[in-house]
Amino acid sequence: MIKNNNHNKNNKSFINPFSPQHPAVPKYFANRREQLDYFSKTIVSSAKIRPPAPNNFIVLGDWGMGKTSLLYKMREVALKELKDEIRAFCCYFWLDPLCCKNWDDFCLRFLTQLKKNYEASAGLREKLFRELSKWKVAVSVPPVSVEKEKKEEKPSLVDSLEELWKKHLQPSDVDICLLFLDDVHYFLQAGQSDAYFTIRNAFQELANRSCNFSLIVTGPTMLSKAIVDLAEPFMRFFHQFTLEPFPLEGTKEAINKRIRANKLELEFSDEVISTIHEKSKGHPYFVMFIAYELVNLLGSSKMVSQREFDKHWPQVVSVLERNVFVNRLAEVSEKEKQVLVRMASIEEKQVSPSMIKGVKGATEFLSRLERKGLLLKKERGQYELFHPLFKEYLRKLTSD
Repeated sequence: MIKNNNHNKNNKSFINPFSPQHPAVPKYFANRREQLDYFSKTIVSSAKIRPPAPNNFIVLGDWGMGKTSLLYKMREVALKELKDEIRAFCCYFWLDPLCCKNWDDFCLRFLTQLKKNYEASAGLREKLFRELSKWKVAVSVPPVSVEKEKKEEKPSLVDSLEELWKKHLQPSDVDICLLFLDDVHYFLQAGQSDAYFTIRNAFQELANRSCNFSLIVTGPTMLSKAIVDLAEPFMRFFHQFTLEPFPLEGTKEAINKRIRANKLELEFSDEVISTIHEKSKGHPYFVMFIAYELVNLLGSSKMVSQREFDKHWPQVVSVLERNVFVNRLAEVSEKEKQVLVRMASIEEKQVSPSMIKGVKGATEFLSRLERKGLLLKKERGQYELFHPLFKEYLRKLTSD
């Protein structure tokens, strides 16, 4: 990122409200009204209906589309906006490749995190603090074989959560427990596709045992097809939200909400917001990145005008290329890079494998690049680069 050192030295109160590197906290959250309205209505029903029949949700979206931001907002909705209707217990847990390599390791880390890092509706936390200090992770001990004398204790996800609900949450007047699992695609990357069956079966069983757990998970858009091919019942277990780029009004809200929340004397003209929307195509990450760099370059200016945008755009896009596209390109092999560059040279927006001349096995390369989030599969056999700005960058590589 560019630092406007002259401005920062002369204006110690300089605040840049835009942050492309972090998910949006709830007070900055923009757009996604349809998803939040549906979630709010169904989670109230899930909290009250007995015997429990909780709704579960999967949030899908390409890189930088705001999946984690939506989880944060859903958690706030359950805890604060619906506080007069339901009493909720929430735990957010982000997955990584290491914890997804082994189911028992995942369960132990998840259950340990659940005991230490949770949030609850107002009036419940003190009582739950005492209750959860008593809660212990249940273990299962497999039969001992003749050759193996030592018993191996393994965490039991279902038994542990049943005990949590029946002995601690339900007696504390909790209506529903919402568990947020961020980035469940790491099970797939770790070759643990059976985990999806196990998760679905575990939470179905918990409902059968009259435990009210609602599961909310996230993953990239391509996960839907991959899981349907490997574990179709997992996808049927969830109501699906697929996040698309912001419309123009969403881009405007995302920019202005941060300015208002920080009470700044700063304004983006409608023309500039329209230009940012066009350049970014409403991609939430790129909206934040462009706005951040503009504010950092303009310093004490109170109005971001079209003239200022046009003047600084070459520098902004240069930083974007260095900070984002160079790193994304470092994830691919030389052969995959060759495929990307050739795709960028084709005028058509959507490209089929037969159009990638001179590359043997183009179909497989395109599938790999889709899994890495650099291509979007629009329909059968048709791909496009994940963003027009990335296409422009790839074209520059051949002209340099």
